[in-house]
Amino acid sequence: MKVLNRDKEARISELKIALNMVGIAVDYPSTELIKEIIDAQEKFGRMFNIKQAIKIQIAWEEKWELYGNPVEEIKETVSEIVSEDTLGYYKCPSCRHQQTPSETPKSLSECKNCKEAVVFTYVAYPLA
Repeated sequence: MKVLNRDKEARISELKIALNMVGIAVDYPSTELIKEIIDAQEKFGRMFNIKQAIKIQIAWEEKWELYGNPVEEIKETVSEIVSEDTLGYYKCPSCRHQQTPSETPKSLSECKNCKEAVVFTYVAYPLA
């Protein structure tokens, strides 16, 4: 998951870098969970138990689920609302001329530029 710089804490970013330097590959959200568990263990010492760890994990999962979902929801909404006509173009394989989907049939057709009968290739624009 990509986390925006404005949402990052310096201490967690430093821990992430240190862990990656010693070969423990983690992303920012996982590093935050590690830091929260370490902080709780330091605070409660031997009294730290599985119930506390589970509470931390559940809160962490909810936080990052809420952080990550808006982007996915937006992509789903856009793909439902927007038709293929506005998400890309068709390209002639011979001359590379581009035509909008509304002016290009899905089957064999004549390119307006080179006048050859071709099957156009659809090129989609990325959503993100």
